[in-house]
Amino acid sequence: MARNKTSGEYYGKLFYKETSMLCLDYPQLWFRKDGIGGWDRFHTKLGLNGLEFRGSLIPTVASAVPDAMQDLADSCMALGAVDLLPLERVISFSTLFDNLESKGLVKPPKTKVVVRPPTQDQEQALAALHRIDVNHFVSGHLPIPEAVDDLPIASLPLHPVVEVVEPPPSEPLLQDHSASV
Repeated sequence: MARNKTSGEYYGKLFYKETSMLCLDYPQLWFRKDGIGGWDRFHTKLGLNGLEFRGSLIPTVASAVPDAMQDLADSCMALGAVDLLPLERVISFSTLFDNLESKGLVKPPKTKVVVRPPTQDQEQALAALHRIDVNHFVSGHLPIPEAVDDLPIASLPLHPVVEVVEPPPSEPLLQDHSASV
């Protein structure tokens, strides 16, 4: 069975960039790119942490993968790793970096984005500001002052700000008398 050449699966060894020594805490890698990262991001994250990867795409023939993994384990042991078993399955980019973080080989991201839904107070304040904005626009007043934060929400009108105005009844059509001379 053939493997997809563009599968985004990579295998190889992990080294310390400064010394070119095998990273004995996590010497062999087999990972698949995912929605979090792929080849370029992989190298960037390793470089930022003083690590480098030496490897390639996984073999395209599935029956060759176990031999490739055995060769990888043997070559790592020749460089100082002990009691290393061949890797048996691929892991995702995300899992790989979680593992590297847990071993202290890469630093966690400086900031983690946490998206929280707005609170009811925030929604009320936003709605109040919008009502003020619409009132100013409809009335033709100047733009909203900068100090709207001082306005208590409870004092704002809760009824609709914009009124629906019916257009005036249309006048009867004027007849064109220029043709009847």
